[in-house]
Amino acid sequence: MLESAIEARSVKYARSFKCEAFKLSGRSAPDRLILVPGKGLFFVEFKAPGKKPRDDQKREHARLRKQGYDVFVIDDFDDFRTALNWAIDE
Repeated sequence: MLESAIEARSVKYARSFKCEAFKLSGRSAPDRLILVPGKGLFFVEFKAPGKKPRDDQKREHARLRKQGYDVFVIDDFDDFRTALNWAIDE
C-alpha cells in the first residue's frame, strides 16, 4: 500500500472522531499534526509499509519527543487506529 493511501485513510478515520489532521510542511517535519478534542495532540510520520524515517526526520522526531510531544511513525492503518485510540482514551 502506498504511503499516501495510508495517510488518506488515517486522516478520514481521525476526522470521523472530530479530530483535526493538519498537514505539515518542511523536509524533516512529520507529515501530520493530529489534534484530539479535549485530549491533546500528537505528530504522525507516515511511511510506506516497511520504510523507515530518514536521518533528518529521526532527528526532528527526537527533538519533538524531547519537548514532550508524542511522535508516531505509521506504516499501516491499524497502527494509526491504535495510536488514535490511545490518544482518545488518554
